[in-house]
Amino acid sequence: MAKGADKGGGGNDTVLVAGMGDLQKPLNLLQAIEEIQHMSAMEKDMEEPLDKNFLSIKQRLDFFAIGFRNGLLNGFVTALLTPLALGVLDKIIPLFGDAQPTFFDKIYAFLLAMGFSLGFAIFLSSLHKCYVGTVSKGMINNLFGGLSAGILLKVSLVFLIYNWIFVKLTPERVYNTLVQVHKIFPKANLVPVYKWILEFKNVLPESIVFIALTSLLMVILPTITLAVTSIRNKVRKETEID
Repeated sequence: MAKGADKGGGGNDTVLVAGMGDLQKPLNLLQAIEEIQHMSAMEKDMEEPLDKNFLSIKQRLDFFAIGFRNGLLNGFVTALLTPLALGVLDKIIPLFGDAQPTFFDKIYAFLLAMGFSLGFAIFLSSLHKCYVGTVSKGMINNLFGGLSAGILLKVSLVFLIYNWIFVKLTPERVYNTLVQVHKIFPKANLVPVYKWILEFKNVLPESIVFIALTSLLMVILPTITLAVTSIRNKVRKETEID
């Protein structure tokens, strides 16, 4: 009777493997997550784990590329929002027309700076439920590998660009530029603009540190959830064997 059950299980595994042979190339993050969820659901029903080579190099690169693109996309968003948010906190940029931000204004500015990264990290952390099978793990690992590489490149670019801007915005350069602007708009009072630019440039080093920390959070939070899930599944399997 047991042998019959084993044969039946093996037949079911064969059917599942045949159904998984034609994996769709994900075009974006949502499609990649959908493929991971489908693969995870099928692997949960299999008695024997799939070979890790079931996921081809091309498919691994597809998931890596999607993670890489999304890591950079997050970089563009945070690179734009972070200096603005820190400018509000430093009372350089008025929020809702008020140069003196209230406590809630500061909370809003803080969420503006890191809300996208935090939400993205929490969203990706939900994949821990799918971290169960060999192929599913391979998909997730390559997705996260690409994401980490994209985030690393993002932080490097932000560091270089913001440092370059900070060095270029010397009082002399800002003054000479505004002199040329004043020739075009002779009635404009550019003294406040001069002071604002020199104040705002001091936000850039703070922005680099903040972006680096939020980027680290984007990598650490999902990694911790996957590690905890992996340990939990390993303990569960050992308990079932005992």
